[in-house]
Amino acid sequence: MYGACVASNGVSFTINSHGATRCTLLLFKPQAPKPYARIPFPDSYRIGDTYSMLVFDIKPDEFEYAFSFDGPYEPAKGLLFNEENVLLDPYSRAVTGQRKWGESRRVARILSTEPEL
Repeated sequence: MYGACVASNGVSFTINSHGATRCTLLLFKPQAPKPYARIPFPDSYRIGDTYSMLVFDIKPDEFEYAFSFDGPYEPAKGLLFNEENVLLDPYSRAVTGQRKWGESRRVARILSTEPEL
């Protein structure tokens, strides 16, 4: 399953990015402006364009998350990777930390431990 999924012993994160050469999971304390952890996806946790890993011993109500991707910067080909950019999970169920439309800080949050059917 894509997105963040709660498991009995942690949270699984799975995301897809065509053209990326590296993906990093960013973990934030709620409402914090900077991540407290940057966890690179090991190469062995990637299949094709899909990155997936289980982070043990974290609880969904204790963090917010986002991703960063690295890869080629070739505008003519539509490849605009910059590992400094913080990217939302397109499969997240909610976005928090934005009090007013247009504010720049946005991170994803898991709202439910139940998988969607």
